[in-house]
Parts: sequence; C-alpha cells; structure tokens
Amino acid sequence: MPFSFSEAVTKAPHRRWLVSLLLFLSVTGIYLPSVRNDFIYDDFILIVRETTPQSFTEIFRVFRERHWHDLPYYRPLSRLTMVIQKYWHGNRPGPYHAFNALVIAACACLAFGILRLPVWNIRTGPAVLAAALFALHPVASSTVYPICSGRETMIPALFMLAAIYSIFRHGWVWYVVAMVSLVLALFSKEQAIVLPPLFVVADMLGLTADSPGKNLRRWMWRYVPIAVIVAAYLLIRWQLFGGTGEHRLAIWHNPSGPMFSLAYALQSTFAPHAELRYEPTLEIWFSTVRFLMSIVAVVVLGWSVYRQFTSVARPTAFWLVWIMLCLLPTANVLDQEVKFAERYVFLSLFGALALIAILVNFQWQIESRRRRIIAIASMVVTVCAVISFLRGTYFRDSRTFLDQWVHTDPNSFQAHLSLGAYCYDQDNYEEAMVEYNRALELNPESAVAHNYIGLAYAMRGDFEKAIVHGMEAVRRDPDVDWHYDTMGTINVLQGKLDEAAAHYKKAIHLKPANAMAHYKLGRVYLEKKQYAQAIDCFHQAIRYKSDHAGAYHGLGVIMSIRGKWDEATEYYQHALRINPGHPEALNNLGDIYKQRGDLHAAARHYEHALKSDPNLSQAEENLKQVQDMLAAKPNS
Repeated sequence: MPFSFSEAVTKAPHRRWLVSLLLFLSVTGIYLPSVRNDFIYDDFILIVRETTPQSFTEIFRVFRERHWHDLPYYRPLSRLTMVIQKYWHGNRPGPYHAFNALVIAACACLAFGILRLPVWNIRTGPAVLAAALFALHPVASSTVYPICSGRETMIPALFMLAAIYSIFRHGWVWYVVAMVSLVLALFSKEQAIVLPPLFVVADMLGLTADSPGKNLRRWMWRYVPIAVIVAAYLLIRWQLFGGTGEHRLAIWHNPSGPMFSLAYALQSTFAPHAELRYEPTLEIWFSTVRFLMSIVAVVVLGWSVYRQFTSVARPTAFWLVWIMLCLLPTANVLDQEVKFAERYVFLSLFGALALIAILVNFQWQIESRRRRIIAIASMVVTVCAVISFLRGTYFRDSRTFLDQWVHTDPNSFQAHLSLGAYCYDQDNYEEAMVEYNRALELNPESAVAHNYIGLAYAMRGDFEKAIVHGMEAVRRDPDVDWHYDTMGTINVLQGKLDEAAAHYKKAIHLKPANAMAHYKLGRVYLEKKQYAQAIDCFHQAIRYKSDHAGAYHGLGVIMSIRGKWDEATEYYQHALRINPGHPEALNNLGDIYKQRGDLHAAARHYEHALKSDPNLSQAEENLKQVQDMLAAKPNS
C-alpha cells in the first residue's frame, strides 16, 4: 500500500528525492490498473471519433478551435495531449489511462514540493501524508479514470501547482518558470484564471521569497507581465468566441447555487461517498450525516487555527483564499452545464489538506503524538487508496459506467440520455427507446431527447413517430445543425431523397464544417446518380475531416461506375488505410481485382469484408462466385 514507507520518511527527512520517488510510484501503482479500462462517455467524442492527425500542423490545430463545439471552453493544451496520443496510439485506451496515472502522480509530487517550501515549515512526514491523500482521495480518482474530463482537470492542476511552487521561490529563473506555468495553465483550462489573484494574495501576505513588500515599482515589474499574459489570453478567447459573451450569470436566478456548491465541496472533502456518484444532483449527493461530519471537521480545524493563530494566521489566510478561489469558477455563480462534480473539488482539496498539514506539524515534534498521527493518517490514506482503486471498476467500460450512473442517480436526464445513446450505438433500439423516453420524461423541453427518439423510431421503421419527434427537435432548437441531419437520415430511410437533401443542405448552411452532413448529402446525390454533385460533397467532407473513410469510399464507388479502375483502387485503399475493416471498401476492391482477373486477391478481400461484416450478403455472394471460378480452373 502507498504508505508502508511512512516510517522510513520520518527517519530520513532530508532525502526528498527518495520520498518523491516513492510517492510517485505509490500513486501510479494505485491507478495504473486502469490501463485495462475502455473509453467511456466524452472519450468517444474527444478521442475515438476525432480525426486522426496526419501531420504536426494538424496536431496544433487545437489552438485555433473550441474544446467543445457548443460550449465556451478553450483548453488547447489539455486537448493537445489527447490529439498527440491519438497520433501515436490511435484508439487504444490503455496508453491514455497510463498517461492519466502518471499525471496524477506528478501532481502528488508537486503538492509535496509545495508543502515542503520553507515558508510553511512543514516537516517531511506531514507533507508526504497530505500529498498522498491529495492524490489518492476519492475526489482525485474522478480526475484519473475518465480520460477526457479527468485530464481536463489534472493537466491545468499540474501547471497551477507548478506556478504556485515557482512563485514562492527566490530568483528570476523561478519567476520565469512561474510565468510559463501560468501560460500553460491558462491554455489548459479556464479555472487557471484564479492564479494571478493567488499570486497577489501570497505577495500581500509576505509569504513569497520575492514579495514586493511596499515597493510600488517592484509590484509593477512583477505584475505587468502577468497582466499582459492574462490580457492576451482573454483576447484570444474573445476572438474565438466572437465576443458574444461566453458565460451568463446564474446567481441572479439561483442565489443558493454557490452555497450548495460549498456544501458539496465540504462533504466531498471530509465525508466522500465510497460508491461513484457521477455528476450527482443535490438530492443524490446530500447526506445529513455526512454534511454534519463535514461541519464537525471544519469546526475542529477552526478551533485548531484559533489555538495557533499567531503562528498560522498568514498561511491560514492564503489557503482559505486558495480554497475559495479554486471553487469559485465552478460554484454555480455562472451558468454551467454540470452543477456538481467531484473534479470541481480537486484543487480546493489541496488547500484543505495543506492547512491540515500546517496544523498537524505542531504536534509532529512530540513523539507519542507523531506515532498516533502516522497511524491515523496512514489508515485514512489507505482507506482512500482502496476506495480510489476500487472505483476504477466503475469505469471499466461504457455500459458499466452508465449503469452505475443510472443506478445512483435514477432521475438524471443526462444519465438516461447517455445510456440510450450507448444502446442505440449497439443497435439495441428497444432499450434505447426506453432510456430516451425516460430522459424526455425528466426533461420534456429537451430538443436533444426528441432528436434521439426520432432516430430510434426511424431505425425501428416507425417513420410517422420519427418525423414527429425529429420536427419537434427542429422546432425547439432550430439553429442546431444536427437536428436537420437527423431529419435527413429519417427521410433517407424512407427513400425520400429530395427531402433528405434539403435537410442536409440546411445543416450545412448552419454549420459549413459539418463533414458528416456533406458526406450524407454526397450519398444522396450518389443514389440519385448526380455524380458531379456527389464528388463535390465527398471532397467537402474530406476537407473538414481528412480521415473520413466513408467519403473516400464514396469517391471510389463513383470512379468504379465511371470505369476509372486505377482511381477507384486508390480511393478504396485510402479508405482502408483509415479504416482497415471497412466492409464495403473491401468488397468493392475485391470487385476490381475480380474484374482484372486476380481471383485470389479478390477472394482475400471478400473474406476480409465478411470478417468485418458477416451480414454483408453481397460479399458472401461474390466470394462464392470467385471460389467457384477458382475451382473451375485446373491450375488454381
């Protein structure tokens, strides 16, 4: 377990490198089994379905794009780590999970480094215990196991911790490191905007090694670069989001929001649930007993601070400001998609643990108390480590994760909607309908739920109901491109190609970069034998999604129809380089080989096509025909 080395730590307080290494290995060891987990939830949108970059130019496109298409998020560095891994590892989930385990371990080591800064006067034992608890607390586990949403918390946390560590150190080199870390943190997540106020508080309290004191000129030299960095960052966001207002105040229509956010943070910190409760509603997370336990813990902390007030006044002030500022961006002061989530508490947790470590340090010098502290703290850390380790099972795969979400929060609209989408992707339309209808019951105003129900009805062949729900989605949210995309799909399934084309064109009008709408419109034109228009649509799809295998396959089909076998072969092969298991491309390439008389190559492609899609009857018929032709040849 991670704290079998705690006694050794107390005997070798100056071997900080060894302590850091042991801490790093222990934290990594707890989380590394997650490499066996699959992708879940947001991972499919931000990783699995993302375009595989073909060059470094495409990798760095993240600096020109929103992080999420319909939310005011700009997190290019967090996303960059995923894009680079997509370039290296493709869609193998193991390396992504391993990276997350390494990042949380690095956060633990930085936390230990901060706690060992001379300004806090915390000994090695309390510092390493607090740093380990920071990384192994159940709150931390929610930043490790979900690849995307977790990484979007850990990467900025890593840079924020690095910035805080550096700003407390002496010398211009450390100041430069702090500025670089500030930039990296800001480009990782919006929450890093709290760093400059934290710098100011630390300097005003005289806690930093290079505090400007009362020297106005030194203040200017120290903060003008910070102001320039923040201004440049805000300008980039303004240009990216069009200056239309990225966030709206929520406190006016929900004044109790920040109060409940604070209560959630307290309960999650001092009395967390062992069972995963993902993005819970108030009714799910609030527990009278747990909340009272949290209040008791706060009272005990407050009493301890009071008793040592003259010694801990300034550190207490800093860490209280840290806690409040780290909570503020997600405290429901502004409108936010998710009201409560454990990842929101991650950085504020460190502030609470730092304050506890400072107070515990006063008792550390008394040997009898030190032993009790080690015993109690080791037990707490071990329990948290076991909980965090076991929580990894909830993230094993999408079905396990979503079932747990619905089980713990049966009235969650998003949980039922996501489970319905999972069932739909598995061609389980009956169960998808159940989940979608439950989501619609929970949120009757949801255009998204109507959209998904419409698709599910269409796949079941109930087009009358499909159109009703599809049009209701359009009526409720007429400016969303993929509602029209859905209507196009419903019409295609009915054979109404002209109506489908009109809907796809509307989707493209609303979002010209909608590669899928271009591709589907191309399929409609292909079906109507309007090949020139189809070619143009497929090229547009490739323009906006360079690894669109379907578009390359569509171009191959048109070249085959026109008898341009070499061009058709090139397009099919390009589609197969992107998706080696593309059944239609394999079958059609087999046709070309058959046309050229290479029956063995044709047979291999038909076999691969059937392996990818055993229900592809055309490939089955082609394979039988080629096998008969080979059997009839005497030298075959």
